Amino acid sequence: MGTIIEDLDINDLNMAIDDTDNLDLDTVWQNLNQGSRNHMRSFYDLLLQQNLVYPGLFLTEAEILDIVNSPKETGPVDENGVPLS
Repeated sequence: MGTIIEDLDINDLNMAIDDTDNLDLDTVWQNLNQGSRNHMRSFYDLLLQQNLVYPGLFLTEAEILDIVNSPKETGPVDENGVPLS
């Protein structure tokens, strides 16, 4: 299930970002994390169309809901996850 994979990916990327002080790695991981959040939104919407809800296995349900209830993210971000102009 796509939501489980993205849940794990987001959790792993969050931990990697927290555990490094390498700006290049943080930038890559922030951009990958953005893509995983967008994928989570898409997969979650597909579940909702089937009257299913994904509560989260690695992230909390609140974290999942924060992601899926926020707008799609576009464009590259910096090492802090801030969109580049």
